[in-house]
Amino acid sequence: MEHLDNPEVANWMKAQNEYTRRVLARISGRDELRAASSNSINPSLPHCGVVRLEGARYFYYKLLNTESVMKLYMRDGTIGPEKLLVDRKRSAGKTSQCDQLLLAFERWPLRCLWHLHGGSEKAVLHILDTATARDTGENHPSSRFQRHHWMAPGSHSFLYNRLQKLRPHAPEAEREIKSRVYLHVIGTNPERDKVVFGYGLSPLVKVEPADIPVVETFPMCRFALGVVTHGSQK
Repeated sequence: MEHLDNPEVANWMKAQNEYTRRVLARISGRDELRAASSNSINPSLPHCGVVRLEGARYFYYKLLNTESVMKLYMRDGTIGPEKLLVDRKRSAGKTSQCDQLLLAFERWPLRCLWHLHGGSEKAVLHILDTATARDTGENHPSSRFQRHHWMAPGSHSFLYNRLQKLRPHAPEAEREIKSRVYLHVIGTNPERDKVVFGYGLSPLVKVEPADIPVVETFPMCRFALGVVTHGSQK
């Protein structure tokens, strides 16, 4: 499905599009609803999405009518000045969880932002200081996905899924298995991060090599939740 130039894929997508249009065309009142919606939308106004409130700070994406890629902004309160944090078109980044002071986000290699070769979901995790909108210089090249959960606000530590290091001459495909969740404290060596959950750690929680372990945290809660994803099921 990632090879859009494949005639089989292109023909399948065209057939699905034609089928969808035939189904939608049979909906009663569809044309009137589309006309009413078009009249109520002002294309000159910016589009905002994924608003997140952390304390008194707002983090949100915004897309101007002259842009094609959303950017991540922050403001203190509802009337504070707006600050651009991440320009994804320029820095090729994906955002993740954030707390009062630091924001974790993933920066994909530019060639992989638009085309993730072979479905790869590997990325390099960077830490951005939201007070200065500058990269702190920390990076985690074996980070997986974009689910990074901060501990209590102000703790400057977070949990993240990390791929295993391959032994010499091991098949590259093995890198995607036996991943674990690690705890990282800002300012420390990532090589010393403590493993807390995942493959081969506890006989009480069975984690298969291909499973995806994640530890989720919640505001004002002293407990964390370990989640094991078996493909599309948990």
